[in-house]
Amino acid sequence: MNVFLKAAWSIFGRNLGPTSPQLIGYYGGGPTASGETVNVNTALQLETVWSCVRLIAGTLATLPCHFYAKDAEGRGKVDHTHPLYAILHDQPNADVTAVVFWEAMTACLLLWGNAYARISRVGARIVALTPVKPDRVQRLRRFDGTVYFRVTSAGGIEDVPETEMMHIKGFSLDGEIGLSPIAQARETLGLAIAAEKASASLFRNGMRPSIAFVLPTFLDDIRRKRWDDETIPKLKGAINAGSSVLLEGGMDVKTITMNPADAQLLATRAFSIEQICRWFGVQPVMIGHMEKSTAWGSGLEQMNLWFLTYTLRPILRGIEQEIRRTLLLPVERSKFYAEFNVDGLLRADSAGRAALMKVMIENGMRTPNENRALDNFPPLEGGDDLLVMSNMVPARMLGDIAEKAAEPTPAPLIAPRLPANTNQGTENAS
Repeated sequence: MNVFLKAAWSIFGRNLGPTSPQLIGYYGGGPTASGETVNVNTALQLETVWSCVRLIAGTLATLPCHFYAKDAEGRGKVDHTHPLYAILHDQPNADVTAVVFWEAMTACLLLWGNAYARISRVGARIVALTPVKPDRVQRLRRFDGTVYFRVTSAGGIEDVPETEMMHIKGFSLDGEIGLSPIAQARETLGLAIAAEKASASLFRNGMRPSIAFVLPTFLDDIRRKRWDDETIPKLKGAINAGSSVLLEGGMDVKTITMNPADAQLLATRAFSIEQICRWFGVQPVMIGHMEKSTAWGSGLEQMNLWFLTYTLRPILRGIEQEIRRTLLLPVERSKFYAEFNVDGLLRADSAGRAALMKVMIENGMRTPNENRALDNFPPLEGGDDLLVMSNMVPARMLGDIAEKAAEPTPAPLIAPRLPANTNQGTENAS
C-alpha cells in the first residue's frame, strides 16, 4: 500500500506543495461566506491585490542592497570585494538579476507570508541564491530540534537542511512560520471577488437586471423550445442591450433582482479597495484610488515617507536580519552586514534637495564630491575635503576662546626711524 501511495504521489503530487492552491480545498480552504474560493491565484486577479503587491515588491526591488564591512570604530563602509556583495546587489544567480530576485521574494512574502531562497555553495563560499515558491516548501522540525525544509518539485521530494535555505518570514505568531495575508483576508477578498463577478454579470446581461416572463397558461413543449431557442438569445448579452421582444398571449414581465443603485454595487467595490489596502499597509491613493485624496503637491513627499516607515521598513529589516542570520558565518556577523539604501525614496524636489546638500556641506557632514556622486556627477579637484562655516567652532573650545579674548593685547613693535637724508649728512661731515 505504501508503495502505491508513493507512486501516486510521484505522478500526481510532484508539483504540489503542502500549501498549494490546488490542494487547499481538501484541508479547510473551502468557499468563504460570499461563496467564493480564495487563494493566491484568485486573489491576484483582483486589481487591488495586484497593485498593492506590485507596488511594494517593485519599490523594494529597486532599492540597492549594499554589503558593508565595519572598521575598527564600528563604522560601515561598502565592501565590493566580499562575494556576497555581487550576489545581493547585482545578480543572485545565473538566471535573474537582483531586481527580479528581490521582487519575486517580496511578492511571495506578501502573498504567502513566507519567502524561500535555496542557498548554493562551493565549499564554504555562497555562489547563488535561487527563489523557491512557498507553495512547494514545508518547514519541519525533527525530534532533536533541528529544522529542515521539505521541497516538492518536478524531480520529487527533497529534504533540505536549514543551512541551505534562506527563510524570510512575514508577520508571525510563533516566529517559525509567517501568516499568509491572503488566508487571513479571505473573507474580505471573497466579498471583493463576488462584487467583481456581480458587476461583470450585469455587463454580460446588457446592464439589465434579471427578469421573468409570466404567462397565464402553461406552454407546451414545442412553444417552450421555440421561446428558448429564438427569443431568449435575442435578449442576452450586452450587444443586445436596448432591443425589444414581442410578447404574446397575455405575457407579462417581472423584475426579480435589484438594480446596481439599489444594491450599492459601486460603493461596495470602492469600500473593498480600501479594505484590501489596509491588509497590505498601502494608502489607496498610491494605487490610483483618488476618491478621497490626491497625490499631488507636498503631500506626495509625506506619503512616500509614510510608505517607507510603516510599510517597507518592517520588510527591509526582516530581510536584512535574515541575511545576517543565514548567509553570514558566526565569525562574520560582528564585522559585516547588509542594508538596503533608501535614499532614493527620501529625495525631495529640486529646491529641497539643494537646501539639504547645502546644509550637509556647510556643517562638514559631506564633502562636495560626495554630494556630486549622488547625481552621478564627476568629482572635482579639492572636493574631497570637509568644509565648515568659519564663524562656527566646537563647543569644547568656547572656554579657550573666551580666555584668549580676555588677555590684554600686546603693544605693537615699532622699528627705529632712519635719518631722512643719509647722503647729505655724509657730504657735510667730509
